This record gives sequence, C-alpha cells and structure tokens, in this order.
Amino acid sequence: MRILLVGAGGVGAAFAAIARRRDFFEAIVVADHDAGSAERAAAVDDRFSAARVDASTCAATNRSSPRPSAASASTARRDRDSS
Repeated sequence: MRILLVGAGGVGAAFAAIARRRDFFEAIVVADHDAGSAERAAAVDDRFSAARVDASTCAATNRSSPRPSAASASTARRDRDSS
C-alpha cells in the first residue's frame, strides 16, 4: 500500500512517527505547503519521501490544469459564490 499524507504539522508528524513502526505499507509521501516540514517528517524512515503541495484550492491540486493566478482564483470564487 502507498499512502499520501497531506500535512506535516503536529498531527502529520505524529502519524509519521507512529507509522514508521508499522509494516502495512510500502511507501508514504509526506506532503505539505512547507517543504521543510515535509522533509523533517519524512526523515524518520527510508520508506518515506517528501513533497511540497499547495492544497489551498482544488485547481492547485490538479496536475492536468495550469495553476491559477491569484486574479483567476479570486474571479472563480466570486463566480461560484454568486451562483
């Protein structure tokens, strides 16, 4: 099993520390907006890797679409909220 852990703050780091003692998974990717936090949490085990992710909007997490500019994200929110 491969796991994507989004968030390397207190809960994510605690999850990583506990998961390292388990053998039910083959790999965990620790992803966070702060790459340093992800790297520190992933450093606990060789099966872990780190990644930076911006999960602040759905569009930012979709690799098939370009990242929205601040203006287009604001426009999308306004359009969504007005419907």
